[in-house]
Amino acid sequence: MAEPLLLAAEGLCKTYPGRGGRGADLAAVRDVSLTLEAGEVVAVVGRSGSGKSTLARLLTGLEPADAGVVSVEGVPLGRATGGTLRQLRRKVQLVLQEPRSALDPIQSVDSVLREPLVVHALVPAGSRPARVRELLELVGLPASSEMLAKLPHELSGGEAQRVLLARALACEPRALVLDEPVSALDAPLRRQVMAELVALRDRLNLALLLIAHDLRLVREIASRVLVLDSGRVVEQGPTARIMARPATVSTKALVAAAGLGR
Repeated sequence: MAEPLLLAAEGLCKTYPGRGGRGADLAAVRDVSLTLEAGEVVAVVGRSGSGKSTLARLLTGLEPADAGVVSVEGVPLGRATGGTLRQLRRKVQLVLQEPRSALDPIQSVDSVLREPLVVHALVPAGSRPARVRELLELVGLPASSEMLAKLPHELSGGEAQRVLLARALACEPRALVLDEPVSALDAPLRRQVMAELVALRDRLNLALLLIAHDLRLVREIASRVLVLDSGRVVEQGPTARIMARPATVSTKALVAAAGLGR
């Protein structure tokens, strides 16, 4: 029997009510379906406000969908409870766009990385210090006492992003959902961090779902692309085809804005 898809979504919908009960409701995600196989890199692109970040939260169970199903290894998240749900959510980790807002301002790096090890009982107590240092080295940070003691405001942008990535990796996931993970970094550092992510994918056999607006970066690392517009998937397919022969107005605008249509 074929192995179930690592991550699958079918018919996802999410609508937010107008503020204060007034104004039009916002349909952030409308009938979105996608799949992610083990070791695959898939990108979701679209203009600002197209529903990309909402989709990321739905896929990782941080928000419930109004309709549709998200499954991890063939098990619907909406039907899982207790320890089963915790294990499924551990397998697909979200890495957010702005690391400092995602990190507790009073937690040291050491505490940030120990927490998932304790919550998920992944490592015996006596082995946790070594595992924390291993995680730092895995994301290219020094495993020093100075680094372990730092608070989020004492980290550079690149360091904070790597700590956030290390925290996700501490859960021993099979997939990462990366919501604009390097957009806050300058161009050279952005390329470096993404190269490291791809290397980690190869080393750990991770699947990556990359939500991004940098189509040049997407062209380099993703095998497939989904294009969102107003909450809907308007085009999807192999990256090379989408970039070379975009079929919709939305995709053509994105490709042209990235300077890839010349």
